[in-house]
Amino acid sequence: MRRKQAIRSYQKDLEILRILLRPGRSGGGLRGDLGEVKDMAEVTLNGRKLGIVWCKPFQLEISNAVKNTGNILEINVVNKWSNRLMGDEVLKENYTTGNATHGPILYSSGLLGPVQLLTVSKKELF
Repeated sequence: MRRKQAIRSYQKDLEILRILLRPGRSGGGLRGDLGEVKDMAEVTLNGRKLGIVWCKPFQLEISNAVKNTGNILEINVVNKWSNRLMGDEVLKENYTTGNATHGPILYSSGLLGPVQLLTVSKKELF
């Protein structure tokens, strides 16, 4: 992710095996696992907002949004504000206002992954 960006967007077309989508299959559902995220992400699948994740595990339920074909996954990742402040200083740009300061280093940011599809099995509670 470039230094001065605050939000980075990722998009991927994906196909999911039909056996995973079959109604009544033994199993509980499908989850999207984003792997490592720096620092938080909003996830949309086929135009349906699934939620925001900001801590491990970076996972969301996707069963209700997935289609047989033509799935479009969108992930918007927001990085640390201090990265933006440092970018403004280095590039001699002044897009931020106020008296905030940044740390001494540029923190890693973005969708570091790996992004995976997980099957979740039903568990008997009693």
